[in-house]
Amino acid sequence: MSLLKKLFGGKNQPMSWRDFTLHYAEQCQQQLDIQPEIEWGDDLKNTTVHIVLPNGTQTASYLGNYYRLYQQQPDMLDSIMRQATGALAQMGANTADKPDTATQKQHIFPVIKNTEWLATTQAQLKNMPGAVVDDIFIIEPLVGDLLLTYVIDDAQAMRFLAAAEAQELGLGDQATLWDQASTNLQRYAANKVAAHRLSPQHSLHQLTLDNTYDASLLLFIGYLIDALQLSLPGHPVIAVPARNELLLCGANDAAAVAEMKQKVAAIGTDSGYLISSQLYQLKADTLGLFQSH
Repeated sequence: MSLLKKLFGGKNQPMSWRDFTLHYAEQCQQQLDIQPEIEWGDDLKNTTVHIVLPNGTQTASYLGNYYRLYQQQPDMLDSIMRQATGALAQMGANTADKPDTATQKQHIFPVIKNTEWLATTQAQLKNMPGAVVDDIFIIEPLVGDLLLTYVIDDAQAMRFLAAAEAQELGLGDQATLWDQASTNLQRYAANKVAAHRLSPQHSLHQLTLDNTYDASLLLFIGYLIDALQLSLPGHPVIAVPARNELLLCGANDAAAVAEMKQKVAAIGTDSGYLISSQLYQLKADTLGLFQSH
């Protein structure tokens, strides 16, 4: 057990963001045999951990989301660190250690992000010479402040799929990539999606999958409403405030819409993986911003 963990591991003594950053650097040293360099800022948002992986890959870690998860669940520190260092291990893997093309294709999934995430990422990449968003992520606008991107999620870690890597896998065309990723998610989600009615008085539901790809269910919302036989008063109104939250109700159910807004606002104050505070609607099979009457 590390010295930091002995000192700060108790439930009532959570680490400060500085100690969390030092603990992360220590874990990188122990698990990956690398020596991170911390560029301290005035707060965690402006603090960067620079890393050179064993295969020569240079990257930078920003720990805001991980620290927020830790604040919510201090007992999950080890799991959070495994997730963070696992992503680095995957990036640093030698080409010979990577799964074959067919296997990698089966682990590509679509995920939803937002324009604020993109702006933050672009600002962070300014500290990495030669780094360009388009080289690291595949970004497609959806609607409102929502964006579509892709990850490779296997037993080792989850990481973003880069355009060059998609090209190598034969998925350089957007339509081909979407077909592959959506098929993978549908296969993964089969018989796992559930609809939970949040009140007997109105139509507000939450759709759940696995706490990771719940928001991605938005991409198939029309199909899921039919498959789950949900009866909604009016066209569907949808919210994806966080990656593990997808809320759904009928547009003509004022009480449900009001509660949805309250839940979205509450989630926006404590989730580690925020997506959008906006409400959306599905009309004529087209997703758009919700327009209240």
